Amino acid sequence: AYAKDYPEEAKKSNAALELAAIYEEHRQFSLAAALLAETRDALPADDALKAELTSRLAEDYSALGDEEKAENEYRALLKNPLKTNSFRLSALGKLGETYEKKERWPQALEIYQELAQSAVQKDWVEAAKARVAYIKEKMSGNSASGVELSTPAVAAPAARKPAAKRKKP
Repeated sequence: AYAKDYPEEAKKSNAALELAAIYEEHRQFSLAAALLAETRDALPADDALKAELTSRLAEDYSALGDEEKAENEYRALLKNPLKTNSFRLSALGKLGETYEKKERWPQALEIYQELAQSAVQKDWVEAAKARVAYIKEKMSGNSASGVELSTPAVAAPAARKPAAKRKKP
């Protein structure tokens, strides 16, 4: 209601983001997702906040058990023009891991190759290249690399800090 009644003030303050964080803390992911989607959709494509909100949406959908929507949000980050944005890169790692679990090797390969090309942090690049090598072996029928599928796909640092604990009055 606040955002509709006072749209300019709502944009300047982070009221919607704070409210979404509260919803997430209370595990009300459907309310958080609706608010994040509305806020995100009002932003220009090259706004860094748009990548963060899309990533949070994917996490919320995943928490709701809606893996299809989560995957769609992660895929949306592929199109984000901010190629080195940490939220985009983290989403690529999660999407690659999702494809690996589903044994969708060509898609996983494509995602990890994109991650290796886009990342600027050496550890992200190395991890993505290791997954590319493993998947190529898997697709060719070899498993000689010794890399287990159960290993984390890309150990990306957490892109978003959890919301701060709020004191009760």
